[in-house]
Amino acid sequence: MFNNYFNVALSQLLRPFIQTIFLLLFANVLSSEVFGQISYAISLINIFLVVKDLGLSSAFIQNTDNSVNRSAILVFVIILSVLWIAFAILFGIIGQYYFNIDNLLLTLVFISPVILFSNIQLVLQAFHDKEYDFKYVAKSDVISIIIVFSISGLLTYFGKYYLSYILLFILPPLFSSILLYSQLRVKIIFSTNIGSLKSLYKFAKYFSLYNLVNYFYRNFDILLIGAVYGTTQLGIYAISLKIILLPVQTLSSIVHRVLFPRYSKIENKQDVYLNYVKMLNKIIRITTPIFLIVYLLSDSIFGFIIPNKWESMYPFVQLLIPIGFIQFINSFNGLILMSSGKTKIMFLWSIFETFIISTGFYFGSFYSLQILLKIYLLLNILMFIPDIIIVSYSFNKSNIQLLKSVLMYPGVIIFVSFIIFILLTEYNIDHVIPLVIFSFGLFLFNIYPIWQKNEYNN
Repeated sequence: MFNNYFNVALSQLLRPFIQTIFLLLFANVLSSEVFGQISYAISLINIFLVVKDLGLSSAFIQNTDNSVNRSAILVFVIILSVLWIAFAILFGIIGQYYFNIDNLLLTLVFISPVILFSNIQLVLQAFHDKEYDFKYVAKSDVISIIIVFSISGLLTYFGKYYLSYILLFILPPLFSSILLYSQLRVKIIFSTNIGSLKSLYKFAKYFSLYNLVNYFYRNFDILLIGAVYGTTQLGIYAISLKIILLPVQTLSSIVHRVLFPRYSKIENKQDVYLNYVKMLNKIIRITTPIFLIVYLLSDSIFGFIIPNKWESMYPFVQLLIPIGFIQFINSFNGLILMSSGKTKIMFLWSIFETFIISTGFYFGSFYSLQILLKIYLLLNILMFIPDIIIVSYSFNKSNIQLLKSVLMYPGVIIFVSFIIFILLTEYNIDHVIPLVIFSFGLFLFNIYPIWQKNEYNN
């Protein structure tokens, strides 16, 4: 199991790391105008990457019917991707001629094939993930990144910065798709038997709708803060948000990639629920001390990394860390519902949750940004228990067992930390180092049995 996590982490972390290095390089050589054109084009492309393959790849992993035609899935996704590219170019025409964005259409034509390549990669990756072939997926990603890194590096050396930057987004999914296809255990013979996909329709329909709602939920804060507080405050908030939520989202996506195919293969969904409760308890025991350490050391850590902006970011980061922890735990609710085929519940609940959070954001925008984030934190806390209850309700299980697994350990840790803080303050002793040592000790205490079990299994 540990090897699966390592391989997935390798495949998902390497590309963003390389792209970030090149991004820092291009920031010094490309003009702000060119960056703006590419960023606008990528934003348009991302709209279509949200709906992706309409959830077919996830539906294929979750589906236990082995008669589903893999060729039909691939053909359907190729046709769908071509349609998305056509819509993206149409939006480019509108953007260029009605909003006076120079060269948007040309940039969009160059970048839009990434929709096709990414969707093909997503489907082929699903074929491998269902067989737990994470090692080869990671290997194909590493090889493709090395090839693209070499091509972009060569173009950059000869001063072709614009082309190098665009190819950095287009080529990785293309090469990865070629490598994934070459190593499929079941070879694909192209078929137009789209009717065989009916068994995937219900799952895919609600999952794609959920992704659309989630996209609005994840971007509403950016749009509102930019409109109300201006680009300077938005920039500070966006950097703070990325610092906290990017590692959280990356970690949760790694766990999802490994556990989703595993849970989907368990036919008795009540067993899935029991596995989920045990897994969630372990994750909470490991991550609670980590988040507490990050919270305590945030001033030292981020003050060192970004000293020029840290003073203005500090109050935002302090509020976003507990928000990140809550959202990290809640992200696993989607895992259990997806693997059990309950995407309709996911979709309907996401509408309700998005309405509550967005309404809170809107009314919070009448005050300072710091007050808005306090309201955001309060809403996340208030929605935390209902998010847990909806899972136990979906499986006709008692809420007490799941709430106990989720709330007891963090509650005890926070209570004990508060008592330590009060005692140290009473004697005028700095609380940070003792609490960090306490949290790190808890982390080691909880990680050691899992590490020992993994060593024994190997």
